[in-house]
Amino acid sequence: MPSARVSKFAATTSATMSFILVGAAFFVAGPAWAADEAASFSGRSLPVVMALSFLMGLLLNATPCVYPVIPITISYFGARDSGGKGGAMLAALLYWAGITVMYSALGTAAALTGGILGQALSYTPVIIILSAILVALALSMFGLWEVRMPTGLTRVAAKNRAGLSGSFFMGLFSGVLAAPCAGPVVAGLMGHVAEVGSPLYGLAVFVALSLGLGLPLALVALFSERIAALLPRAGDWMIWVRKLFGFLLLAAAAYVAMPLLGQDAGRWLLAMIIAAGAVYLGFVHKGGARFFVFFKKAFGVAALVAAALVVWLLQAPDTHVAWEKFTMHAVRQAVNEHRPMAVKFTAEWCAYCKDLQRTTFSDPRVIKALGPFKTLVVDLTAGTPKERRIARQMEVPGLPTLVFLDGSGGMMREVTLVGYENADEFLLRMKMVDVALRQDGADRAKPAIIGQSDEE
Repeated sequence: MPSARVSKFAATTSATMSFILVGAAFFVAGPAWAADEAASFSGRSLPVVMALSFLMGLLLNATPCVYPVIPITISYFGARDSGGKGGAMLAALLYWAGITVMYSALGTAAALTGGILGQALSYTPVIIILSAILVALALSMFGLWEVRMPTGLTRVAAKNRAGLSGSFFMGLFSGVLAAPCAGPVVAGLMGHVAEVGSPLYGLAVFVALSLGLGLPLALVALFSERIAALLPRAGDWMIWVRKLFGFLLLAAAAYVAMPLLGQDAGRWLLAMIIAAGAVYLGFVHKGGARFFVFFKKAFGVAALVAAALVVWLLQAPDTHVAWEKFTMHAVRQAVNEHRPMAVKFTAEWCAYCKDLQRTTFSDPRVIKALGPFKTLVVDLTAGTPKERRIARQMEVPGLPTLVFLDGSGGMMREVTLVGYENADEFLLRMKMVDVALRQDGADRAKPAIIGQSDEE
């Protein structure tokens, strides 16, 4: 291989590997980071919140669901009649607008519906459909089928000399493909937007997120011809990268399916997929020059270490807050003892609820701070009519939510927790709770369910 090609290949593989590592890290840590950021948005100005949302959108481009979109975008815009530089710029802007419109609409709807949309994620068919989409995208990366543009899109582009209408709908189509991985970050912003309660505010935040997600893809569309020319010739490295994306998409499917599989089974399945990818891509896949063979083996070793880390990082701590199922008997007992209550609203499909339980509610300081409280939990995974009624009466905007009641059952709305908080932030909230408990709570509203029997 000539030195120029070696240099080109090394640069391409290094850039690809950096992109993949960022994507893998953000897909694993992104939901917790997004929830943590969204929880800290309170009190920040709208421009700051929009800037952070834009950054989240940019990072979403490194998640596995976006990988299949890139070659489609290059092939579509590289083959079309651009109509000169001005036409290419307009087409890229319309493509960007398509992505922005779709995510702004979905994000604003999520913000307005709050818990209703989140609760839909608890339904088994929804989880199965999302997981199936990710598996289907993974199979396309393994070469079992090809992700192609809808026939209608191709016809629209062919009828329009510059394909401008097709560019807009191409953006919508690309947004659909990226949606499964964007969902957790959208959910992370839902709590903050619901807390503010302004549809226009929510629209502004989600437009910023959409612009961040669409910008890199719009640049790919704009410079598709140059990108195609700069890429080294197809070979073993390209087949290897496609299969790597396939394993990452399978890992994403396992993560999405965890509510159905259970935490333990889901964690082991995720680790096994990573380990299988490490063995196949690092040691079984054949072909490539000497540099690429060394690169594959180094990747295989690193991925095996990552598989072990997945099991270790997702392992639940041994100590945590002891939560008792919410029943009227438990509430009456607390009221009779004049004991304050902390009522947690959670669900199996809520990733941030699990982050809160695994990190914050396992901290010994938090366990001690909640010691004087009757700690009750309402699990909305099934979402029975009674559980939904409890959530409505306690004014739960989304998950996770922690509602504090005083010793007589009065709601202390000013200290309600919505979203994720780390242990240090939660301990500051507990100081506010202590201050609220020392105040006269005669005028505090009591949920109507307080005083009812468990049968009602």
